[in-house]
Amino acid sequence: MKSETLFYNRLNKMVKQSGKSYNQIEGELDCLGDALENYKFGKLHPLLNLLN
Repeated sequence: MKSETLFYNRLNKMVKQSGKSYNQIEGELDCLGDALENYKFGKLHPLLNLLN
């Protein structure tokens, strides 16, 4: 299994400190669904893959 990315570890820490859920933060940032969760193992959202 891949280890979590450094970015995701920092993101996870900040989410916990904020007291908000990932869904709330994604909504505030106008992110695509599960965009933040996809960073866990360095995956891009499928729609972003189309742009690459």
